[in-house]
Amino acid sequence: MNIDQIVTTAKIDWSLLIVSLLEELTLNRYELALKVGVTEQAVSNWTTGYRKPSQLYRRKIIEMLKDSDLNINDYLKDNLKKIKYIIQQFVFSLIY
Repeated sequence: MNIDQIVTTAKIDWSLLIVSLLEELTLNRYELALKVGVTEQAVSNWTTGYRKPSQLYRRKIIEMLKDSDLNINDYLKDNLKKIKYIIQQFVFSLIY
């Protein structure tokens, strides 16, 4: 999948990808917001699934994947059951 296909596909779980990216790069929402050029509230909306990033910000997020060990194919909605469970456990551990 090339970057244009990734940016425009509805098959990516952006909230899960962004939460994973935060963890992988050891960033908080504020730091990611600064790197991408949005508000912390925008990142919060993305991580909760309330909103999805626009194509411009999707491109920036995909570029950040180059600095991580994450694989975009792991975030295709067809491949997510196991990963969602792992992330839910991580988020749960942060809250409690």
